[in-house]
Amino acid sequence: MKRLAVLAIAGASLAACATPPPPPPPPPAGPITFRLVTLAGRAPAFDGVTITLDGARANGSTGCNTYLALRDSAPNAARPLAWFQITEVACSDVQMALERQWLETLDNTRAVETAGSELVLKDAAGTELARMVRGPAPAPAGS
Repeated sequence: MKRLAVLAIAGASLAACATPPPPPPPPPAGPITFRLVTLAGRAPAFDGVTITLDGARANGSTGCNTYLALRDSAPNAARPLAWFQITEVACSDVQMALERQWLETLDNTRAVETAGSELVLKDAAGTELARMVRGPAPAPAGS
C-alpha cells in the first residue's frame, strides 16, 4: 500500500511539472496587405489586385475598383470572406475581366491559409484558387 501511495505522489508530481504546449502566436497587429501573384494557377494580366486583412475586415483593390468584405478568422469558418461592397468604376475590358475573376474567387474562398509571407485562398475541396505575397502592389509605371 505504501508503494502505491508513493507511486501516486510521484505521478502527481510529474503531472504538475508537465507544461502545456505554448499557445499559437497571436495574429500580427494592424493591417497586413498582400498582392496577387497567381489566380487559378496563372499570373494575373496586370498588377494591382490586393487584399488587406485587418481584424474582422478585409479590403483591397481589384486593380480597378476597391472592395470591402467581412472576415471570419475562426479556424473552421464556413465563409472566411463574405458580404462584399465594391465601388463601381468602369475600367478596360481586361481589368474588368480580372476584377470579375477575383471577386468570384473571393466568393468561392472557403479557407484562407498563411505560410510565411504568403496568403493562399482555397475552395471547399482544398484546391488553391489564388496565391498572394505580403506587400502592396507595385506602383504603376510612370507614377
